[in-house]
Amino acid sequence: MTGILVGFKELVYPKFCIVCSKKGFSICKFCLTPWSNKPKISTIGKHNLYYLSDYNVDTSKVILLAKENGNTTAIDVISSALVESIKLLVNYQKVEVPLNIVTIPSAARAIRKRGRDHVSELCENVTKKLKNISIAAMSTPILRVSKNVKDQSRLNRNQRLDNLENAYILQGLIPSEGAFILLDDLVATGSSIMEGFRALSDAKITAIGAVTACATGRNSLIR
Repeated sequence: MTGILVGFKELVYPKFCIVCSKKGFSICKFCLTPWSNKPKISTIGKHNLYYLSDYNVDTSKVILLAKENGNTTAIDVISSALVESIKLLVNYQKVEVPLNIVTIPSAARAIRKRGRDHVSELCENVTKKLKNISIAAMSTPILRVSKNVKDQSRLNRNQRLDNLENAYILQGLIPSEGAFILLDDLVATGSSIMEGFRALSDAKITAIGAVTACATGRNSLIR
């Protein structure tokens, strides 16, 4: 009976690829290709950044569908990409303790506009996926935005750095055990991640690295 109902649903509401609209797929193999790469390591300042895909026209569609539309297929693709980045971090740095995943916070204005906290939702999906592969991790949302910040989408690198200078502070209880890592869905100039490292460092917390699903061309990142 369940199979009949699923078949009827797909007949009435056929699947289309969220990127290219090809019929019969939530996301087709071609559009999934950029998300099937091996994760890579780069640097932001003196910190390691682990990422899966380059940010380009194709991957940006998935990022935006997840962030702005809450598309479940896109969210699953990005969550899986983040898991691959974390697996590389764990293996490369030989991490044997539980992970405290500190999400880069969104401004309250952005959360109200979307009606949801996108990165926090991603992190919850990521921790569930990590549990399934026996990597102990927990969402540790100890950063919050402490001042009014502008929308970063139209700012250049220097403007983003100025916009986010001393923008984050710590909140809540700080875990006494485990390794701390920073997580964001996308790293463009690196300004948000760098501010996250700064805020944690000022609180005497050492983050061992940062993970993301997508990063822009290497020359765009802060070094």
